[in-house]
Amino acid sequence: SLVVNPGGPGAPGLQLPTELQFPAEVKRQYDLIGFDPRGAGQSSPVSCGLTAEEQADHPYKAETFTKDVEWARTVAEKCRAKAGDLLPYLITRNSARDMDVIRAVLGEKKISYLGYSYGTYLGAVYMQLFPGRADRFVLDSATDPTRIYRGTFQDMAKGAEQAFTRWAEWTARRDRTYGLGDTPAEVRATYWKLIARADREPITFDGQALTGDDIRADNSTFFHVEAGAERIAALKKAAENGTPAPAPSGTSGTTSTSGTTSTSGTTSTSGTTGTSGTSGTAQTPDEAVLDAAAQAVADAGHQLDAETMDEAQRLAAERLDELQRTQADYYNLDQRYSAYVKRSKAEVLAAHGQGVAALAEALIPVLDDVELARQHGDLTGPFASIAEKLESTLQRFGIERYGEAGETFDPNVHEALMHAHSAEVSAPTVQMVLQPGYRTADRVLRAARVAVVDPEA
Repeated sequence: SLVVNPGGPGAPGLQLPTELQFPAEVKRQYDLIGFDPRGAGQSSPVSCGLTAEEQADHPYKAETFTKDVEWARTVAEKCRAKAGDLLPYLITRNSARDMDVIRAVLGEKKISYLGYSYGTYLGAVYMQLFPGRADRFVLDSATDPTRIYRGTFQDMAKGAEQAFTRWAEWTARRDRTYGLGDTPAEVRATYWKLIARADREPITFDGQALTGDDIRADNSTFFHVEAGAERIAALKKAAENGTPAPAPSGTSGTTSTSGTTSTSGTTSTSGTTGTSGTSGTAQTPDEAVLDAAAQAVADAGHQLDAETMDEAQRLAAERLDELQRTQADYYNLDQRYSAYVKRSKAEVLAAHGQGVAALAEALIPVLDDVELARQHGDLTGPFASIAEKLESTLQRFGIERYGEAGETFDPNVHEALMHAHSAEVSAPTVQMVLQPGYRTADRVLRAARVAVVDPEA
C-alpha cells in the first residue's frame, strides 16, 4: 500500500489518490490510500469559528506590528475557546500513530508513503516512531524537521526575498516592455510605491478592490518572473488610470497558491507575507545606500549629458547586481554551513543511540539471567548490588524493561510463544511473561516473550 498526504498542515487527503496523476505502473503495484488527518476533512474537523477577516494574511508592517500581535493572540484565544479540548491531541506524532493504525487495518507489515510539503515532516516522524514498518518513503518539497514551525516560516521569508531580488533584476533588463524601471533599485521602488498607493486607496483590478496587503499576500507573484512583471505592470496601469484593468494572461487578481511552490531552488508556501515580509520603508542598509545613490544621480541628471547619464546608470546597475550576487553567495554558504552543523549533530545523536541500543542488545542475555535469578530468589549478596547498578545504568540511557501479565497483547511489542483460550477475556491478553521485553524510546530491542490467552470462539 502507498499512503499519500498533501501537507498543509491540516489539509484533507482522503481524495488525493483520485486527484494525483500516478503512472500506470504505480497503480498496478500499489493500493493508493488517502486519509484525512485528525482535525481535518471528515476526521473530526476542528473549526475555530474565525471570520474571513481573521483568516486573512497580515503582511508585516512596522507601524501595525503591535496591533497584529494582538490580533494573533485574539485568534489563538478564539481557537482555544472553541476547540481547546481537542487541540492538544492534534499533533504530528499522533497523526503518525494514526497512519500506523491504517497500516495495521490494511494488514500490512510495512507501508510506503508519498508526502508533500508538511507531509514530508509527517513521513519523517512516522519513520522515527516506526522505523521497522516503513518501506519506500518519498518526501517531496521537504521541510527541515529541525526548523518546525517558526523556523520554517522564517526560511520562507528568506526564499521570498531571493525571489523578489531575482524578479527585480529580470524586470529591470526589460524596462521597455514593462516600464517598471531600468535598474533593480527602480523596480523595487516602483513596487513599494504601488503598495503605498493601494494602502491609501484600493486599486480596482480584475473586478476587485486590492489594498497593499492584498497585493503583498499574493506570494506567488515573484516566483515566475514574466508573469510577475505582467501582473505588477497591469496593477500600475490600473492605479494610474483609476479604472479596472484586465488581468494579464497567466495571472489573476488575488489568487495565491496553496501547498508549496518552488522555482530555482526557492520555496514559498501559502500564508507567507509576499516579498520579504517587510514594509516599503524597511530596507537593508545596502539597499538604502544604493537607492539613495540612484536618487542622487537622478536628481543631478539635468546637469549631465545623456551619454554620461546612461553610463552612470549602467555602472550602478552592474554594481548592484554584483552586490546582490555576493549577498546570495554568502547566504548559500551560510545555509550550507548551518546544514553541515545540523547534520553533524544529528549524526552524533544517531551514533549515540545506535551505540546504546547495540550495548543493550548485547547485554540482554545477561539481563535474562539476572531476571531468572531474581524470580528464583538466587539474586542475593554482592551480585544483587551489581545487578541493580547494571539495570539502573541502562535505565539512565533510556533502556526500558517491559511486559506485564494482564496487559493487552500487542504483536508489535509482544512475541507469543504459547496460546490458550478462555471465556474470561474479551481480547487477546498476556497471561504470563516468559521473558521481559526491552526497548528504547523509538525502537523495540527485543519483544516481550509471552503466553497469550485468547477469547473463546
